[in-house]
Amino acid sequence: MVHLVRPQVNGAGTLTITEAGAEDSGNYSCTAVNAHGSDTIVYSVSVQVPPSPPTQFRVLEAGYDALQLEWAPGHDGGSPLRGFMVHYKRGEGGDWEEVAAAVTAGATASGGTSGSKVLAFRLKDLSCGSKYQLYVTALNRIGVGAPSQTLTAETRGNCSLIIKLTINPQSC
Repeated sequence: MVHLVRPQVNGAGTLTITEAGAEDSGNYSCTAVNAHGSDTIVYSVSVQVPPSPPTQFRVLEAGYDALQLEWAPGHDGGSPLRGFMVHYKRGEGGDWEEVAAAVTAGATASGGTSGSKVLAFRLKDLSCGSKYQLYVTALNRIGVGAPSQTLTAETRGNCSLIIKLTINPQSC
């Protein structure tokens, strides 16, 4: 089995980094030496990738037609985060839907990325007394990141509604 070494420098002095990832970001120096002396130049390389999955995803509160969600952003992938998408479906067999999450920042997340903020979002217009599966993805200019863990949550209430209509005839 052949293992390719990353990064590689070929005979002509070309540096090649295959399958570059965020861990390859940093300073790279190149030194040229000949009979007249030497010179060095330093290149700063920033590798940008889609963001990491959001962490600490949880349901704070279940209402009759809404779920209050909370999560902490993962690593931004070297590019500022542009937003989040909440993906959800009703029950086991429903179709996945998504909504852009206009989030509000909360307190600093404990156990998450240093200085990361907890974000909150209210997912509305759900059916009462129904189970939902949910996950969150983050977006930067490079693309959409991997999903958070998938949660199952249930809205409050009973879906059945009985309407009793009584008509009183009036005499003329």
